[in-house]
Amino acid sequence: MYGISTDLWLGWRQLRSHPLFALSAISTIGLAIAANTIIASIAAAVLLPPLPVPEPGMLVRIGATRDGRGHLNVSVPEYEDLRKSIPSLDGVAAQRVNEVVFNAGIEPRQLGVEFVSDNYFEVLGVTPAVGILVASGERSIVISHALWQSALGGSADIVGAPVRVSGPAG
Repeated sequence: MYGISTDLWLGWRQLRSHPLFALSAISTIGLAIAANTIIASIAAAVLLPPLPVPEPGMLVRIGATRDGRGHLNVSVPEYEDLRKSIPSLDGVAAQRVNEVVFNAGIEPRQLGVEFVSDNYFEVLGVTPAVGILVASGERSIVISHALWQSALGGSADIVGAPVRVSGPAG
């Protein structure tokens, strides 16, 4: 039985005894790696636009996992501990994805939503296109531009209007 070291030694001897084959094999592998890198870079630049925040390279995602099963929700006390215990970060914000039934004087719709911490938009460095963000501790709803246009007709009258959210849906 041969071990891996014997296989490597035999392979090295074969490459040394056939230098043209070795050169073509190494060149082919190098060109394949270069082509793969170029294609992946172009695809990432074209298909994955940058995040619409001032400094997308400065964002990191912190989460919890259990038994290797994706991201889990972090409790409010854990989130508060993270905010206090990582002084090297400029800010720590929280978000939780859910579904609700949204009704703002239109046909009720089931929507995917994010419940976010009061400093979420500040950490991202973004501001609303219409209206203002409320003070810390108050509840408010921030809707996407797409929902504002499709469901509410782009009307600025939605700012301050009563909205009914029932949830979670399902």
